[in-house]
Amino acid sequence: MKTHQILCRHTGEQSGTAKDPVAVFTGQVDLTETVDCILNSDDWRLVKTALWAVIKVSLPDWLEPEDWISSRIQWKYLWGFGAEVSWPESWQRGLLHLGEAHRYACVKLLKTRAFRSEFRKSMRDQLVAWLETPSDNRQYGSPFSAHQWGCLLSTYDCQAAKRLSEELYRSR
Repeated sequence: MKTHQILCRHTGEQSGTAKDPVAVFTGQVDLTETVDCILNSDDWRLVKTALWAVIKVSLPDWLEPEDWISSRIQWKYLWGFGAEVSWPESWQRGLLHLGEAHRYACVKLLKTRAFRSEFRKSMRDQLVAWLETPSDNRQYGSPFSAHQWGCLLSTYDCQAAKRLSEELYRSR
């Protein structure tokens, strides 16, 4: 893991709006610069708010900060769904673009160590094989067929994925 300093810019109309990451911080801006914003949605008084902020972000060694900045929401959801930062790069990049219920089910499958059924074990092996195949060489765009997804995704998993997704959406 490497820690990077990321420059964030205030882009909202309210003083409490979160600042969005824009670049790796190299001293390129004046951090004392301010912008006028309304205090909040109930109080429209103008207040001075810092335009820039610098945050520290710890990322896996293989993930460039510019790549994280451009896809930070996808990374937040991937790691928030339980994917471990220590997993191989190919696994994380492969899971990054799956839908929320599919991602949730795959992470759950990858975290399972002992299987009670050979079918689920074979599905995990199939998923790992798909994730470890370079994306340009994959025969299919998905690790599972529609029937296999149907076997893997329960109503509980879909509801849990939606609930977790909503929690991540509301978090900062």
